[in-house]
Amino acid sequence: MIILFLLALYDGEITPENLIELERNRMQYPTLAELHDSMLSIAVNYPQIAKLDSIGESYEGRQILYLEISDQPGTDEGEAGLFFIGLHHGAEWTSVIVPLFFADSLVSAYGQDSMITWIVDNCRIWIMPCFNVDGYHFSHDLGNTSWRKNRRPYGGSIGIDINRNYSGGCSGSANDTWGGQPHPNTSHQPSNMFFCGPAAFSEYENQALFTFLDNQYINTGISYHCYGESVSRPWHWSMNPSPDSTLLTMLCDTIAYMITCQSGSGHYTSFQQSSWYQICGAWADFMYGYNRYVRGKPCYPFTIELGTSVAPDTIYLPQICRENFKALPYLAQCIDSVVSVTPRIVIAPEIGYQQSGNDYTVYWIPQTDVSVNFWRLWEMTGMNVVTDTFGTSNMRWNFSGFSPSTQQAHSGSYSILADYIDGYLAHATTKYPHLVEPGDTASFWTYYDLEPNGDVAFFEISTDGLVWQQLSRLTGYQPFWHNISHPLDEYEGKSIYFRFRLSTDGDNRYAGIYIDDFCPTVGYGSVNLSPPIPDTFQQFTNMPYGTYFYRAQGYNDQGPGIQSQLTRIDVPVAIAEEKANAIVNQSIYPTISRRFQPVDMNGAQIYNILGQKINNITKPGVYFIERNQKITKIVVID
Repeated sequence: MIILFLLALYDGEITPENLIELERNRMQYPTLAELHDSMLSIAVNYPQIAKLDSIGESYEGRQILYLEISDQPGTDEGEAGLFFIGLHHGAEWTSVIVPLFFADSLVSAYGQDSMITWIVDNCRIWIMPCFNVDGYHFSHDLGNTSWRKNRRPYGGSIGIDINRNYSGGCSGSANDTWGGQPHPNTSHQPSNMFFCGPAAFSEYENQALFTFLDNQYINTGISYHCYGESVSRPWHWSMNPSPDSTLLTMLCDTIAYMITCQSGSGHYTSFQQSSWYQICGAWADFMYGYNRYVRGKPCYPFTIELGTSVAPDTIYLPQICRENFKALPYLAQCIDSVVSVTPRIVIAPEIGYQQSGNDYTVYWIPQTDVSVNFWRLWEMTGMNVVTDTFGTSNMRWNFSGFSPSTQQAHSGSYSILADYIDGYLAHATTKYPHLVEPGDTASFWTYYDLEPNGDVAFFEISTDGLVWQQLSRLTGYQPFWHNISHPLDEYEGKSIYFRFRLSTDGDNRYAGIYIDDFCPTVGYGSVNLSPPIPDTFQQFTNMPYGTYFYRAQGYNDQGPGIQSQLTRIDVPVAIAEEKANAIVNQSIYPTISRRFQPVDMNGAQIYNILGQKINNITKPGVYFIERNQKITKIVVID
């Protein structure tokens, strides 16, 4: 009983009184089948303005249905997009009723009420009353009234909290990422009611919703929960204000003030969600961050905690529904104006090049219509890829909580160690992007002693430093050095970053995790940032032979934007055209044959048979040595 009471303080959760109320009122709420029948009835009776569809299936195979309401449902007319979603958590039954009321009110009043008619004619509105269909069926229909999570088994338990399973705020901070906030309201323990799942978007429901949302442009939306009579805004993961906190606060405060409390007096409270409790992987943070940083499109999401209990007597529902409906016309009428004045960053452009000999042009294509003050190009040369043994100087990584250690090592004297404290997040991220070549594999050795499912380490990969994909999840005890390898075939031709994270809870402390012999770790001999470029291309002429890497980045009043992928340009060893042809006809160069052995080149430039600059001769083959403006061919044999 004490535990249930403490959880209620965190998240409007189930108290013993709630359990009695849920059972008493259960038959007053619709079954999942009745809910879906009501949605179908709306679509059948109002086909001109309502369309019923599904984003996909749940773990147990149930359809996750939504209604689109617009004057031309299914057609993108460039109108404001509004999204209303209910029931992430199985026992929060009121959150199903409110969105369903919205849909019924819109179609019933269309053509009768001028404001509603304007909204339907000028907006695309998506309404998904029941997201966690398996959880609702188990909680409501089958009478397991306190059930919160979905119904997928994992780790000897059942269910994942699907409002902890989104990828995070996508801001580039390791602290905003799924599973990254050590806090009682996010857990890696499968039996915990706040279990965030084994990985971001691990759940059928979240995967289906991501695909749906990524194919729409949603300007604003509300996720409904129970209970607390409040309206909250991002961030959930950080106490710091979000970049658009002024506009978010204005909208949030206005919505809260419009909604009268269930008692008939007072109004809902407004706050940044993290001031109540902090979590990572919530719907609202993902909607805000993913649209802002990855898509470059403003989105204003909110979370509303309905009423004073999870499932009040249905006599209170009309008042709760009517009061909360006020948010819909308010957002519909103002969101276009708010979006139009929202500062936007420059997201990553697409980059490419055109080459003729040692002349080439690097160009990039902006991916949004946001204003850009100027562009810059990062140029990197002298690339070298190593197996990192983590000595005292680690210029290829950014560390927070990880550090070189001599306590354990797979090879040499060093590894990196996250020797953690309770309730902490440590991370190590590669500093430079690696352009994946055919056959590349990520490999490392690890030794760890972690509290099983209480403290969890992750190995992750990203193409932009914003959205990360988990490759390995490590927890428990690994008493011997163990190799982990991941082929990178699906990333071939893309530039990627690697990251290790360790998330710890507030309970037992163990020895931590060691990482050694990581490959590939990339470094560059030279990294240069160009002066401002007013156009979307840059020409280069008479470039010295070598390999060049470029990435583009836009700047506006919000500062530097997101960097593009890398593009690689190889300039052959022969600068002039006749020298380029001479590589094919190698006989024009003086030739020396010798057996392979280390040799001091005394500052000479070394090139392989492809004309690519290299640091040393490390194996037999054909090489070109330039010294004092003269080129000599060396044939190295065993």
